Amino acid sequence: MLAEGLVLGEKAGLDLGRLLDVLKDGAAYSRAMDVWGPRMVERDHVPPASRIRQNAKDFRLIVEQAQRTGSPALLGSTVSQLLGIAEATGLGDIDNSGVAALLRSFAGLPTGTEQPDEVTGP
Repeated sequence: MLAEGLVLGEKAGLDLGRLLDVLKDGAAYSRAMDVWGPRMVERDHVPPASRIRQNAKDFRLIVEQAQRTGSPALLGSTVSQLLGIAEATGLGDIDNSGVAALLRSFAGLPTGTEQPDEVTGP
């Protein structure tokens, strides 16, 4: 998962822009690296190109269908749980790249979704 790799790189002190470029040149390249990779690196999750909430619903449906048919959905179940946690923590309406924000919070890193302190008048 791209988000996990970028958070691992961040924890290791790597430059995330350079890491993303290296990953794009590798065998694991995917279009997600072009679409969501820069948003993950820049912590730019709004406006959403796609919402975590929508993706979470889709994965719930996939896992339910897999259960009905007796088909394994090990990775789908894990992704569904991760997206459910993102929704439960208030990230449902940000871009799917916001999964990186959730993983950053698990890793003790700033997420980029923090709200500024409320400004009070004089």
